[in-house]
Amino acid sequence: MLNNKQIAGKFDLLAKLLELHDENPFKIKSYANAYLRVLENWKVTSSIMPKVELAAIKGVGTAIAEKS
Repeated sequence: MLNNKQIAGKFDLLAKLLELHDENPFKIKSYANAYLRVLENWKVTSSIMPKVELAAIKGVGTAIAEKS
């Protein structure tokens, strides 16, 4: 099971790869912000949280919760 910092690192990598492929800048920013600012510092391990609870966190949302 990955901890939040490991998951944050993977989403940071995803954001960088999306940027290299000229993806939508808003999509890139949402991936980077959700994990680097919210879940990396979250006290509960996000990989064991139900997706609906994870999606309810401000700055995460459904699309990102589904990928965690």
